[in-house]
Amino acid sequence: MKRIAEVDFFRFLAITLMVVFHTVYDLKEFMGFGVNYEDGFWFYVGKSSALLFIIVSGVSSNLGKNLIKNQ
Repeated sequence: MKRIAEVDFFRFLAITLMVVFHTVYDLKEFMGFGVNYEDGFWFYVGKSSALLFIIVSGVSSNLGKNLIKNQ
């Protein structure tokens, strides 16, 4: 099956944003850094990464050949 570069790019972007957001979250909650992830820039990074991840997952599932396997 041929890969679609745009879907791969958005999947990479969603995963990267999610890893960055969770790193900021961990720095605040476990290391005590003074980063506020509950509003402003980091809030939108977290929400956009989750939304992008859900959209890319839906697009990827619709592009599959066998939506329901018959056994």
